[in-house]
Amino acid sequence: MKTWLIALGLVLLQVATAMVFSDRNAANLGIAYTRLCQWDSHHYRDIVERGYAGYGMAAPASQYVPEPPPGKTKDNASFFPGYPLIARFLHIELGINSEVALLLVAQTAAVIFWAVFLRLLQHWRVQARYQALAVGGIFAHPCSFYLVMGYAESLFCATLVLIVYFSLGRSPRTELGWAVSGFVLSSTRIMGIPMAGLAGLNWLFRKRPSLIKSLLIGAFSALGAGLFFVYCKIHFGEFDHYMKNQKAGWEVVPDYLAVFKANNYDLTGNDDWKAMSWTPAILLLTALVEFIAFRGFRDSPKFRRGGLWRIRLPWYLGALALWYLSAAGVAAVSFRSLIRYSLPWTILLIIGWAHLFSYSVRLPKAGKATALLVLAILLALLYSRKTLIFQDTYLYGGWVS
Repeated sequence: MKTWLIALGLVLLQVATAMVFSDRNAANLGIAYTRLCQWDSHHYRDIVERGYAGYGMAAPASQYVPEPPPGKTKDNASFFPGYPLIARFLHIELGINSEVALLLVAQTAAVIFWAVFLRLLQHWRVQARYQALAVGGIFAHPCSFYLVMGYAESLFCATLVLIVYFSLGRSPRTELGWAVSGFVLSSTRIMGIPMAGLAGLNWLFRKRPSLIKSLLIGAFSALGAGLFFVYCKIHFGEFDHYMKNQKAGWEVVPDYLAVFKANNYDLTGNDDWKAMSWTPAILLLTALVEFIAFRGFRDSPKFRRGGLWRIRLPWYLGALALWYLSAAGVAAVSFRSLIRYSLPWTILLIIGWAHLFSYSVRLPKAGKATALLVLAILLALLYSRKTLIFQDTYLYGGWVS
């Protein structure tokens, strides 16, 4: 219960901070709250209110009124259904305003995210101060405020950490939880599809669950996206309707060689370019620290602990896959929104580092306090100089990511 209360407190803190920024004069709390829905939230709201249909019309979806400009998306099928359809249920069955429904779903998912994240840290006996540092690391991400906005980020991140949590268990109940979480993940964003492979990676490196169970978990995890593609075929007449809409509406044309091109790395560019450029460096640093930790245990009686890298490796490969595929997807549009897409893989890396330092790495006592203080200051600076400014821009209709 304590963990859930802390998680709720973190979400309320994020919401309160956002509302203070969204209505500085505190003239109307309702307006301040619904201002948390901007940009993509309006597309989600359209799905909540009308389901999947052409823009500017009620039904059927094969008609478009008015006729859209040539080459532009004709309907709202550019967004996966997991997030808006849950809000649509609240809107239809309980009569909740569509924007409020979107925010309630997102913020409930955010509570689940924080609770599961904290449970992982507690399971690994991470000390309270280091738990606070891990939480601060997520808070300091420039786009962490999207966890409480009318976006799918919190649902995606919540189901992602649930997969990590359930992957540590061995019971049929945890395997079922893993499969269901994967289903919701892949129905929320297309990037959930490669995460279905985590079950196979878990079997490959840890030999559990069994191969057959891993394949079933992976298949069920991918089914969330698969059913959406089937729906597109039935409703719109083509399996790849989502991809065509992405190309027509947002000029998304995947470039799977993008990460291998030197001119796609620029540390002096905007934050999307920096997310592209810094991620491989952080992944390489993680690999280096893992190697040092492994070497340190090679001749030690505690060598068995060194084998814990097998638990972390699927998370690192998941982060790598999210970076690679996200970068490939938005390379043609100058990596637009990549800083927001980097939130899930940042969370996976923070989870991996927390596990690594809990079990395999022991810092000298003299250096702990200094390192903790320096990191805390850096995270506070990042939060104040990036996250809050990004949030303020978003709340007043400016483009962030």
